[in-house]
Amino acid sequence: MIEAFLEIDSDLPLVIVCRKAWMWEDEIGFIDTLGAAARSRLRFLGYAERDDLRRLNAGAQMFLFPSLYEGFGLPPLEAMNAGCPVLASDRGSLPEVCGDGALYVDAMDRDDIRRKIEQMMSDDGLRASLAVAGRKRAAAFSMEAYVAALASAYARLQTS
Repeated sequence: MIEAFLEIDSDLPLVIVCRKAWMWEDEIGFIDTLGAAARSRLRFLGYAERDDLRRLNAGAQMFLFPSLYEGFGLPPLEAMNAGCPVLASDRGSLPEVCGDGALYVDAMDRDDIRRKIEQMMSDDGLRASLAVAGRKRAAAFSMEAYVAALASAYARLQTS
């Protein structure tokens, strides 16, 4: 994702919000070898509190999540709930969770990631439609939806 983003001619920064996990240096240690211009386009915020994440998602032009595997996919769901257009991997649970609220990429294909980022950057209509579809999709995972589904399941158990 970082390599794909840096190939794009844009003034936008790539803001990366996450804790430094194991294998951090193995995965993105190459950024130390980049020139100053490329490094200046990257912002590593580290861990962010929930309220800060909400503000970041609400203010972002897009949310990039080309994960190789997700058991559920809470980060893109939070972005969709904030009205942020999502670009997500076509792997794991992400297509099921994000539904029509995301644009999908092959997480192992840098060119596909670059093309889809460029598409999202240049297409205001696409971003707007993903923002609307994403909010609608995220509503299916709201606490109210969860409580209703749980109540329905308990009701079915009582009649069995």
